[in-house]
Amino acid sequence: MAFDKNSNGFTFGFATVLVVVVGTLLAVTYMGLKPAYDENVRREKMQNILGAMGVEVDRDAAPTRYQELVKSAFLVDANGKPVDGDGFALDVLKQYKAWKAGEIEAGDMVYPVYEADKEGTKLYVLPVVGTGLWGPIWGYLSVEDDGRTVHGSLFDHKGETPGLGAEIATPMFEDQFP
Repeated sequence: MAFDKNSNGFTFGFATVLVVVVGTLLAVTYMGLKPAYDENVRREKMQNILGAMGVEVDRDAAPTRYQELVKSAFLVDANGKPVDGDGFALDVLKQYKAWKAGEIEAGDMVYPVYEADKEGTKLYVLPVVGTGLWGPIWGYLSVEDDGRTVHGSLFDHKGETPGLGAEIATPMFEDQFP
């Protein structure tokens, strides 16, 4: 049986088979790489929390150093009262986007607090998130035990922010907020 390669049926059939094969390959690749991706996200979060404390560490060493310095991660409500839940697991950016979309009220939001001890100094690391010109900006702010002294900060963003650009994640920008 010969196929008429110039027919519409052959073209649509070929395109359908190609889409199914490539889509399946992409789905299998995604599922295979998902655990490694999730672990990289977890390590990057640890690295960012440590960075706000002024601790420079590569991604591979982040879990060990995080375990050494961060004593607890807990959640508080909008009034600062502790609530049940895993402080590390909460995605603050996702919660912020839900609030911006009107899906949750500000009073219903919970906030993670990372309690750390760096060389005898008690620190509280707080995630921060806000709106840049073309997308969200997020980061971490470390505050000393007195609640007034900022120990350090780290900021990042996904897209280009006009006037700030890629500078938000460089030491030149971050050093302005010791």
